[in-house]
Amino acid sequence: MTITKMQTDSDNINKKYTNMKTVNFKNVFIAALLMVAMITPALMAQSRNDKMREREEKNYRPLEKKTYVQLCMRYDDDEWYAASGFVRILMGGKDAPEPTVVINKLLHDCQMQLKAKIKGRLQQVTREYCTQVDIDSRSSTGSLIESESELVVDQMIDDTREDCREMGDMDEAGYRILYMGIIVKKSDIIDKLVDGMQESKTLSSDEKEKLRQNESKFRESAFKVFDKDKNMSHE
Repeated sequence: MTITKMQTDSDNINKKYTNMKTVNFKNVFIAALLMVAMITPALMAQSRNDKMREREEKNYRPLEKKTYVQLCMRYDDDEWYAASGFVRILMGGKDAPEPTVVINKLLHDCQMQLKAKIKGRLQQVTREYCTQVDIDSRSSTGSLIESESELVVDQMIDDTREDCREMGDMDEAGYRILYMGIIVKKSDIIDKLVDGMQESKTLSSDEKEKLRQNESKFRESAFKVFDKDKNMSHE
């Protein structure tokens, strides 16, 4: 009886061990499958990336460095105030703009640059002149001189035409660039300012007379301010 029981226990132990080996083998097999499933896409992606990189390296061509020079560039100097601009124009086709419209628009843009530049200096001219003739630049007279100066400059710049106009080469998309530059002489601005003050309808006779008597000081003030703007367009 004892021997038979021992034999039975031994068989049960062997069965459990066999079952454990079967379970462990299944677990290892499943883990191996999962590992293969995870690694295979990564290896395929790496291979694909390597091929793409080889193709890119094979087809690589270094970009050519091109230097573009803007035509009709004009710069401020001792004698002139200047402005420049350009616009890209579609050449030909139903969508092509009217050339005259484009030219006038670009001219207007350049004129606006000049107006902003010069009118930004008129307050300094007025202040410098008022200091020389002992007038408060914040007084009505000072304000009138500055506002009249702005009107004179507006009219003068509106009458300014282009000093240069050129067209660039046509690109692959069928566009060309229109370049333009305009200039105005500093001494001409001062002459216009002096004459404009005497023709003013807002300055009184006394104010005009005082400006006439102190014309040399007004000119000196304007030249002093304008002379600081050498090569300002390079900044």
